[in-house]
Amino acid sequence: MSMKRKPPTGNVRRVISLGNNFRGVTTNKQGHLVQFESEQERKLILV
Repeated sequence: MSMKRKPPTGNVRRVISLGNNFRGVTTNKQGHLVQFESEQERKLILV
């Protein structure tokens, strides 16, 4: 039995900081909400 890890449409999970990480939510080039938890992840989204 496989389990899907995606939330239902319109139900967006928010990131939780693990320590002193920089976290947030932004919109990618396709217009989807993307969550990040570090400066490195944010840079990858913006590239």
